[in-house]
Amino acid sequence: EPFDEHEEWHEKCCHYFILTASRGLLMEQALLPAPPVSSAPVISWSPTVLPVRPIPVSLEGLGMASTRLGPEQVMLTGGSSKGGRLAETRALLRGQEGWRAVVEPFVDLGVRLHHTVTCVPGGGVVIYGGRSSPLNPISDIFRVTFNPCGVSPAADPQSQAAETIHVESMICSGNPPPPRWRHTASVVSLRGRDFLFVFGGKNQSESALGDGHFLNLGQQIWTEMPVEGAAPPARHSHSACP
Repeated sequence: EPFDEHEEWHEKCCHYFILTASRGLLMEQALLPAPPVSSAPVISWSPTVLPVRPIPVSLEGLGMASTRLGPEQVMLTGGSSKGGRLAETRALLRGQEGWRAVVEPFVDLGVRLHHTVTCVPGGGVVIYGGRSSPLNPISDIFRVTFNPCGVSPAADPQSQAAETIHVESMICSGNPPPPRWRHTASVVSLRGRDFLFVFGGKNQSESALGDGHFLNLGQQIWTEMPVEGAAPPARHSHSACP
């Protein structure tokens, strides 16, 4: 199979460079033409200083996905590191003694990179898309919930069991989107219903995708929704938020 994206870029940087030569002055014409003027509205950005400090949790990963589970709870899935591609699902918890990692050995979502992990209403997260290699996109979709007490609090409020991560495969009907990675998945609400909106990304064709799809989270149905206005250009490796 071809090199992974990071490996391919690393190889190119190690073996190739650009050399240019000129005679005389090049002041009249720029080497690279100026980009065309965009019709999009100008957004003013202001710098903000944020307090940042490293946390010693011994985790690393390229192409992993993460989301906030709750107060002082973060979930990490997938990615690749120096030791290879990862299939572990971890939860980072902050207690009185600092941060610690919880790994559920019996939870196997498979190796996946450049997927999305989206926190959904009602608790838990939805894991969608990604790929295990440049030739193997993943179309599975899972709902993951984290129980910090090991059992349902309603069943045993006094339980002190270890934390558990529960994974449930979502069987969805309707017309699902083509498999993809480097996309975005955000929760949007419409008429009292919650949808997972999937947009953009990449697939085996190596071209950016520009389609959008809605998953009804309550009924687990991929639904076609009329969208007004100009469609955004195809893109990947972007960001989206509700």
